Amino acid sequence: MEPPSAELIQALQTLKIANDRELQKCRTRVRRLSQGLPAFDSVWIDALVHIGVMTPFQARYFEQKRWSELQLTESLILRDQVHFDPVMPVFLAVDVESNTRCMVTRCDVDRADFEAVAIRLRTFRQARSDSHSAGTFFLDPEKRFVAQTRLAIEGESLERLLVRRGRFPEAVVRSIAVGVCDDFEQNGESHLHGDLRLSNLWLTASGRLELLNAGLFNLVSPTPTIHTKIPIDAYNGIAPERFESGQGVTVSTEMYAFGCLLWQLLAGRPPHALADPLAKIAAHRQKSIRDIREIAPDVSDQFAEFIAKLTHRQPLKRPKRWADARHMVAGMAKTPQARLKSFLHSFESAAPRNLGQTREKSSVPYAKISLTLSLTIIASILFWNRDQFNLPALSQVGAAVQPMSPEDFKPLVPLQTSTLEKSEETRTTEIRTAETSLDEEALPTFPVPNQEGVVLLDHVGPFKATSLHADEVLIIRGQAGIRPTIRVQGNNTILEAKTVLLENVQLEFIRSGEQEGAPRSVLQVVADEFRLNQSLVDGPEEALNQSLFSWRANGADTMASGRLLVSNIVVKSRRPLIESTTPLTTALFDNVLQRLNGPLLFLHGGVHAGLRVPIVLNHCSMVGPGPVVSVDRLGETASSGLLSLQGKESLLRTSGDVPLIGFHGDELSEVWSDHVEIAAQGLIVPQAGKLFGHRSGPQEPWGELSSQLVRVDGLLSGEFHFTEPGAGNGELLPVPQAVIDHLPVRLSSENPGFNFERFEASPN
Repeated sequence: MEPPSAELIQALQTLKIANDRELQKCRTRVRRLSQGLPAFDSVWIDALVHIGVMTPFQARYFEQKRWSELQLTESLILRDQVHFDPVMPVFLAVDVESNTRCMVTRCDVDRADFEAVAIRLRTFRQARSDSHSAGTFFLDPEKRFVAQTRLAIEGESLERLLVRRGRFPEAVVRSIAVGVCDDFEQNGESHLHGDLRLSNLWLTASGRLELLNAGLFNLVSPTPTIHTKIPIDAYNGIAPERFESGQGVTVSTEMYAFGCLLWQLLAGRPPHALADPLAKIAAHRQKSIRDIREIAPDVSDQFAEFIAKLTHRQPLKRPKRWADARHMVAGMAKTPQARLKSFLHSFESAAPRNLGQTREKSSVPYAKISLTLSLTIIASILFWNRDQFNLPALSQVGAAVQPMSPEDFKPLVPLQTSTLEKSEETRTTEIRTAETSLDEEALPTFPVPNQEGVVLLDHVGPFKATSLHADEVLIIRGQAGIRPTIRVQGNNTILEAKTVLLENVQLEFIRSGEQEGAPRSVLQVVADEFRLNQSLVDGPEEALNQSLFSWRANGADTMASGRLLVSNIVVKSRRPLIESTTPLTTALFDNVLQRLNGPLLFLHGGVHAGLRVPIVLNHCSMVGPGPVVSVDRLGETASSGLLSLQGKESLLRTSGDVPLIGFHGDELSEVWSDHVEIAAQGLIVPQAGKLFGHRSGPQEPWGELSSQLVRVDGLLSGEFHFTEPGAGNGELLPVPQAVIDHLPVRLSSENPGFNFERFEASPN
């Protein structure tokens, strides 16, 4: 058996991660893993992780021989990452000299600004020397970053708790408000935090609130502009005057951020649910924040008025002192700390989702009845303090989930990829031919768009899909009361405009003839924004990677391009619904039914380095065991950002070896887990389903990828199946019905999955 290399031993000893005795302890596992073959350093690293000496986070750096990046100072060594953000990531570290656990927030500083930051830091240390929450700052001139360290907080951030909880009860939010006011009063009226947001507010097991990163962002960027690098969640509460007049942090701007934070806890989403940072800045400057009672009607008038004062667009109308704000929310039966401790304790009853084998069902029907009654009683007693059955929260990436609606559909971050040519299929398949003998060339084509860019189909058709172009908006819409049929044959039909919308139509993807090599039907869409609404999509039943819609933006270099909205859709196809070869900004699937096992979305390459691309599934049902999202050739991209699967109230039937998210390609990046997360509010999957998988070709079996290093939140394990409306029914309507065998206690009272009534009632 080969010993670890001298280079690895030196790195372990320099960082004080493992000594000779601990390496000796790994020998048995290394011998078992190597099975007589040479044991490379990667085997020793795996063994060190197994015995708990090295963390998986550290192991990734050692695998890439980047262990020097784990050492911030001579004694401070990074062990894990507890908050993912490209601007201000937060790490868990250990001081190897004192064996003390610390939290470290790091922020890069431009070379031109480094001297100014050093001067501000000297002034800051003098003014904040007596503050218990300021922590310790240090500058690294060589690597050009500033970091803030403090003792580790034994708890969780409100951001993570909100993802798991959905939204907080008013009594709990009042307690949080009192805790924040007390913290500011304790530090004096001149105390300014400068970065009040959910990820910087932590709740300990004893119910105590801790503020993280006090003063750090204000130290680096005291007067931010639209060009300043700002943490993505910080846009949710920046006061409008900070961008209007270049004003620094004041008590008034802190009050505004404080009010936005309380609003978000009560509503479960930020005040302005926009994904584009610039759009959020504009909304804070131009719009008043809505009354919280419009989103959460159960909030009391007194507390709603308090939040309205905090978030008033005029700074002079906000509370002047933290003592005044504290007085407005006082008068609770429990002390704030006791209430918050009780609230946090309710999360401990959550049962993690089981990734192992599904338990056998009881043959006694009385057992099912008893279980159902028990869950109902528990749900009634817990009421707002009920907790969802989530996977255990990991420490790699955090993501706040924002409910989206068509009105709020805005871009978040760009997906920067190049269009990659797909390989030829190794086998030929048969696509069903048209059921009519009508010559396809004789079918009527699309009418000419009117001045508003609307193509109105006023009879059932079928229409032959033909290329159309418009400058701004192109809408192909079926007349109310009918659902015209559009036949797509071949792949030369192109719909091009800044916004393309297909609404109230039935699309049939066919090819005439059964000869080998006949072209597969693909509808090409070239648009910054692509919408598909209230329609039926009938695709072939053979499993191929080639999609039904091939979509790319015509303004790929702008932040305004790459928006995808699919709502009230029934799809029957084993091919992917939409293939994105464009910089994707946001994808929302709302009330979508996929009857076969084709993916909803097929992405090429990764996403832009350091950025997050949300793919949201709300009230969706996937009947067949297919991946929700497929990603092609992730390992061939130089770098990639974060793909975030989000959503709620969706039934995703994955089974066998088919994963929830699948990666294609001969090579897969060794750090693929850094580029994907699940941050949902209630996506329901089978207990034995697999989350992530990889295969080298379309005919190859799926290999499971471990989800141990991936941030996974908001998944629920359930037992459910779908019943077809009739034996051998090949029509799109009526739709299969979901049969729920078992679900955990959920916060929501809505029925999960596709809602047919909403599909039929959706407006034209």
